[in-house]
Amino acid sequence: MGGNSSNPLGEFHCNEPGDYQITCLTPNHIRPGFLLEVTPYVSPGGVVPLILGTLLASFMTIGGLIVTLLKLGGQP
Repeated sequence: MGGNSSNPLGEFHCNEPGDYQITCLTPNHIRPGFLLEVTPYVSPGGVVPLILGTLLASFMTIGGLIVTLLKLGGQP
């Protein structure tokens, strides 16, 4: 049996003010008692620099370790 159903989601009490995005990834599987998680919206423009900075820091750490091992091993 197909069709759309409407289930009340209840009230949301957020700890911090801001923009929130509610997305249902599988609307066909919603059922009564369905648990919903609401998370703050984070734009991709804020995540990309964080990922790039993390990669740069890890490359610098690995590079520093290699240089240190080479210096300890007697290489110029």
